[in-house]
Amino acid sequence: MSTHSYKYKAFVERGIDALNANNMEAFLNPSGFSAHFIKYLLPQSMNWPPQTREEWYEDLKSGFVGQNYVEWKVTIQSYWEDTRDRSAIIWCTERGTFVGDRNYEMDYVMRYKFDEEGKLLKLWELTDSHLQKSLENKHQEKGDADNDEASLE
Repeated sequence: MSTHSYKYKAFVERGIDALNANNMEAFLNPSGFSAHFIKYLLPQSMNWPPQTREEWYEDLKSGFVGQNYVEWKVTIQSYWEDTRDRSAIIWCTERGTFVGDRNYEMDYVMRYKFDEEGKLLKLWELTDSHLQKSLENKHQEKGDADNDEASLE
């Protein structure tokens, strides 16, 4: 039986553990992020703009999550890593309860890209677009989302 050594898995797991503990300061600790970090929420047809670490932090701490969820937990189902490409991909399941006691469960795919120093450079989140669109107008004006374009970059 061979043991695989992962370079980025501990970073990813620490982040998920901090997220599940609702510790946004630990989840988005600047020391793990490149100064050029960008997060993409896909599909791009939703027209959500890319976010910096600071914008994502604010969104999670006081925006979408803070206003809609009573409980929120992410479980990693599968993990893949490509050290030559400095990237990792997780398939995860998010479970939660919305304000108003409505339960939520959805699978997500997250792609991580790291810089030469091992800091998170880019994150692509392929999310439940139907849910996000239904809540979109409640929080921000995002514009027309009829564009079918979608990519990972």
